[in-house]
Amino acid sequence: TTIWAAASSTCRWCCAENAWSGDLRYHEQSALDALDLLKGLRLTSYQLIKDLPEAVWSNTVRHIENAVMTMDDWLDIYERHIPDHIAQMQAICDDWVRTTAWQRNDL
Repeated sequence: TTIWAAASSTCRWCCAENAWSGDLRYHEQSALDALDLLKGLRLTSYQLIKDLPEAVWSNTVRHIENAVMTMDDWLDIYERHIPDHIAQMQAICDDWVRTTAWQRNDL
């Protein structure tokens, strides 16, 4: 979030999500710890952006996947991020239930 408040009105920023999650071995981490971390990150993000001056909201960054983004663009994506992941997890779970029903005699 501090990138948005940088002195320059445009900066470059990107990340490689798959490399990031793989390098940090997310699949080996505690779900409860992840939820605690998420709560803390959301609170910290809120505290960082709630009092930003209006002018900062027109700053832009170049994102590797989303091209040029404003703060409003970032906030829209940030708001949908967790629900999108929950929907992905639900779809994976639903697929797993469908494909393993015969093993559980649920047919």
